[in-house]
Amino acid sequence: MPHVEDSSLFWILTVIQSCGLVSAWLTRRHAGSRQQSACELLFLACLILVGISTLAAMLQGHGAFWIFGGATLGVMVLMAVWDFKPSASTSASHARLY
Repeated sequence: MPHVEDSSLFWILTVIQSCGLVSAWLTRRHAGSRQQSACELLFLACLILVGISTLAAMLQGHGAFWIFGGATLGVMVLMAVWDFKPSASTSASHARLY
């Protein structure tokens, strides 16, 4: 694997992780619309790219650059699976508590 300079690696990873987070946001924003499948495809591609770049940063052995990639992967997965819409059963269970 070719060696990459620290500053170049930092900016490359920053761009890749930013694209990953934006794709996760777009996927949530366009849920239920005509653009949903395109956003999901973009999200999946970015998820794979963030994973590969995190692994590459780990193999480069440059400080802790890979930690931010791992955090980005975690945030992307949470945004993909977390249901942000309140459900009727959740509202009813909260009403019983009061």
